[in-house]
Amino acid sequence: LDISKEERQVLAAQLAASKQGLEGLAAQIAASKEELVVLAAQLEAGREEWEVLREQLAASKQEREVLAAQLDVRKEEQEVLAVQLAARQEDREVLAEQLA
Repeated sequence: LDISKEERQVLAAQLAASKQGLEGLAAQIAASKEELVVLAAQLEAGREEWEVLREQLAASKQEREVLAAQLDVRKEEQEVLAVQLAARQEDREVLAEQLA
């Protein structure tokens, strides 16, 4: 194989350019890996935030259920008081008739 000095220089230059290209690709791959690590961390943080929001929603739902139960109790208490009030009014009317 007879390669001239100029051809060797050209091949050496091509090899150097190819090596630089590969190094550039390797740097891009490394940067992409770093970006993926950052994105994965952001995704995990987003999942954790989502879980916190779900827990808050569940707690809020429980609070609403408790408040609804308290409201039902208050309504029942009001109904009892209304019945007691009606009974007292009847008692007063009966007493008023008896005094008359």
